[in-house]
Amino acid sequence: IIFSQLKWSKIDRSYDIVYNGTTSERIEMTEDHDENRKVLSEHFGITSVQWKSFDRAKFYAKFWSYVVLQLKLWHPLLLRVMWPFVAWPYRRYALRSTTDVLRDCGFSSQAAGALTYHYGDHGTPPASSPFFMTALLDTHYKGGAFFPKGGSRSIAATLIAAIERRGGYVFASSPVEKILTHRNMFEQPSAYGVRVKGVDVLTRQFVVSDAGIIKTFGMDSDQDSIDQALVNAEHGAVQRALLRKNKDEKHDAVRACISDLCLFIGLDRSDKDLGLIAQNIWHVHDWNHDEAWQKMSNDTSAGKFTAS
Repeated sequence: IIFSQLKWSKIDRSYDIVYNGTTSERIEMTEDHDENRKVLSEHFGITSVQWKSFDRAKFYAKFWSYVVLQLKLWHPLLLRVMWPFVAWPYRRYALRSTTDVLRDCGFSSQAAGALTYHYGDHGTPPASSPFFMTALLDTHYKGGAFFPKGGSRSIAATLIAAIERRGGYVFASSPVEKILTHRNMFEQPSAYGVRVKGVDVLTRQFVVSDAGIIKTFGMDSDQDSIDQALVNAEHGAVQRALLRKNKDEKHDAVRACISDLCLFIGLDRSDKDLGLIAQNIWHVHDWNHDEAWQKMSNDTSAGKFTAS
């Protein structure tokens, strides 16, 4: 079924249940944002001063992330001209780690852990994630949470329909072998198409890769990844250099992360028949997500399987 417009179903009022596997604490997150803050304040002793400090930090993080996002939507030359004026506040307010910002706001480690229980939504623990991600998530679920009617496949169906209505094409089982690049009029690497099963497909404007930074550009510390990257070595080196804070750095600014697995189950009976509740269950090891993440990373690198 091709949907002309994606439809959403609202899930239960308590859309998230947070369960601490170590302390057996159970916290319900509801569509009422003020109620959630009251519960967290009573449970972890968070004061109004700390909330105000958090809201202030959140405002600046969101503001400067929106500024940079808007600049990226225009010609790259504009971003280059404006970058000296926005780089400092962007790094200061948006890119600082969530852990550092929450500590400066006065949150205890337990309170910070409860506030960032959904870090899995963006896949990076608080000590490594830029604060603007937490700032955006904090208000994302105001008014509740929703799930697409027809399941997650409806999202793909709606996107495909929108692309085809605008004269585009969608190909399945067509792995990209290479991103075709050249140097543009500004002598900067620019993508102009992709190679799929030996056939070059040219684009009108640009190429968007969802393969990740390492697979797209390679890693300086791993020659094999450079050789197997989607972008050629010369142009990939230019992009990797942009990720470093200064030109003297030799190591990679980006590290490979652990893999996550999503399992979708199809049931032949209704939610009512099965007594299923429309909510998410977040089962965390404890409130120290960074330590749990590090342990999980070490276990998976050693060939072990860890689930939480």
